[in-house]
Amino acid sequence: GAERQIAQPVSTRRLGGMRILLVEDNALNRQVASELLQEEGARISLAEGGLSGVSQAVGADPLFDIVIMDVQMPDIDGLEATRRIRADPRCRSLPILAMTANASQSDRAACLAAGMNDHVGKPIDIDELVLKLLELSGREAGAGGGPPPAREDLPRDAAETGELVESLPSRLRRFGNKLRVYRAALSTFRPECDALLTGIAENGRLGAQPELASGLHTLKGLSVTLGAQALSQQAAALEKRARAGEAIGGEDLERLRGLLDDSVAQLFDSLPAEEARKASKPLPAADWLEQLRDILALLEDSNLAAIDLVDGLLDRPLSGQEDSVREVAACVQRLQFEQAIVIVRELLAEAG
Repeated sequence: GAERQIAQPVSTRRLGGMRILLVEDNALNRQVASELLQEEGARISLAEGGLSGVSQAVGADPLFDIVIMDVQMPDIDGLEATRRIRADPRCRSLPILAMTANASQSDRAACLAAGMNDHVGKPIDIDELVLKLLELSGREAGAGGGPPPAREDLPRDAAETGELVESLPSRLRRFGNKLRVYRAALSTFRPECDALLTGIAENGRLGAQPELASGLHTLKGLSVTLGAQALSQQAAALEKRARAGEAIGGEDLERLRGLLDDSVAQLFDSLPAEEARKASKPLPAADWLEQLRDILALLEDSNLAAIDLVDGLLDRPLSGQEDSVREVAACVQRLQFEQAIVIVRELLAEAG
């Protein structure tokens, strides 16, 4: 089919054509960052860990314009990955931007010592990230340049505010006011957290403290990204205890689970209703087949643009196929292209 232009005024695509390697081990964080950066016109390649990040960075020809490197990863951390990239003579001056939840002076110093150029905090704030990318890649920030936006309105402490979740305007502002991207991330948030809690309970039972702390660290990061600030703070307190060698008991886990239930409900309830979506007519059968074939081609190419086509289908009444199409969307967002391909082939077989 014809290339679908994503309706986005050119002036707002501040990273038009920038080739970025995003190295991040968590699927939900990859999804959020890559979608937001693509909305800004960047071309994103993804690495799911430090080792893969090193091989993609040094193997790229031409080199990437910039690498965004998560600092805490299970295989090798971002500092070690950066040292290995810097050891390659071609990559001595490749801009590398650290992404870290712990933005203390000592962390910043460690990033710079390892050879990184600058660092950005988590949760991701797309405006701040774009300004750093423009600066590091030597592109001047356009008229929208100037100092990075202040981060005062970021969730600081649920204990102080007494709020379970961050306000919707504040959450959406970090997401560049892209409600679609936020809604998609929130759909993935619940299953990710359930899987994390299962692992946390198991590691707690086994007394596997490093793995326990690591699971709590991930839960803390995901929660703050989506705006579940009370859950994030509870996970942070338990992570601290786990790192100090303390056991995490059933009561602690029950409390986390309760906070997760309440937070997810409140995060979803705060979103505007999706009433307008089903206003259009169903697709004619020939168009439905063509759309599915286009989606399949993109999936086989591991191309995230598939998500826009899938979203387009979800804007139409789909009667019997809606659940399958939603499942395809969820798979693409989690970068599970193989599973998405299987479902689309089944849909094509039914339609054919």
